[in-house]
Amino acid sequence: MVIKESPYSAEETLAILAQHIASQGGLVLAQLDQPSQRVNQAGYIAPTHVLVFQIEAREGRENPMRVMAWEDGQTTYLVYTLSDPQSDTNSYEARLETLTDEVISG
Repeated sequence: MVIKESPYSAEETLAILAQHIASQGGLVLAQLDQPSQRVNQAGYIAPTHVLVFQIEAREGRENPMRVMAWEDGQTTYLVYTLSDPQSDTNSYEARLETLTDEVISG
């Protein structure tokens, strides 16, 4: 699991990511809000936003990627899982790493 902090709100973070994906020929399949799925340490429910997409839509990859974002106080977290954390730099997962790094770096 990869957890990154974003300088933007959860909604802004995923909106920027969706724009990056589309600009590189990817396909956003769904944007979901799950207001009751995450409870933080203080015991309140933090809304969770989910983006489901394919980075290389033209290749028809079977497994879409999911990225979650939520805010915990003043911090926004971006979370996803890589199927192979040791994958090479040309892989699908490496492109996801690059995209999310571009989003959070502003």
